[in-house]
Amino acid sequence: MSITIPAFELSPEKKVTFRERVQQALVQRAMEKALIPDRESLTIRDLSPENLGLTSWATPAQAADTTVEWIKCVIKPIHLIAIYKVLQLSAKPKVSTLTIYIGSSRVGRHELEPCYASLPIIENLKKALMDPTTRAVLNRMSGREGFPIAPVGSHMEAYFSEPYIIDPDQFFIVEVKARYRTSGDYLVLGGYVAERRGETII
Repeated sequence: MSITIPAFELSPEKKVTFRERVQQALVQRAMEKALIPDRESLTIRDLSPENLGLTSWATPAQAADTTVEWIKCVIKPIHLIAIYKVLQLSAKPKVSTLTIYIGSSRVGRHELEPCYASLPIIENLKKALMDPTTRAVLNRMSGREGFPIAPVGSHMEAYFSEPYIIDPDQFFIVEVKARYRTSGDYLVLGGYVAERRGETII
């Protein structure tokens, strides 16, 4: 079963490799399903909420310690979809767990709270790295001025160790559990849509 990997544990190079691996998995799956005759016949684009039957990435309102259905759709006949990460954009996140179903099977459960717990640490680290005294020390250690500091985001982002590949005409369901009462969070599922070239529809 896929596990959750906080984005800060992955280098920029590993993230690129991760995304390339997801796209390669989509191409292989499309060939296995005989959806395309060759790679040149396939277009891969970023996933949008409309591809999953949503109008936005907002989650529903819910009471504390409840689980509700967020996404319930049937993938369009011309689409193959891969989902490989989740990004939390709410200022005060409340959703604690994602549960994912493909067809009638539960295929994944992801606890998000451990990822949220790292956010204050990341924010403090970012502030420390930008401190002039710290920068001066890093410059001396590196032997050059302008020691590079990678940008660090303050929003929770986590990758799934194994992407979720959803075939055409399959049911796809995502449930969200909130530890606290919420009027709705804002979660983004990062992924790709693969389709035969020239057949783009929402």
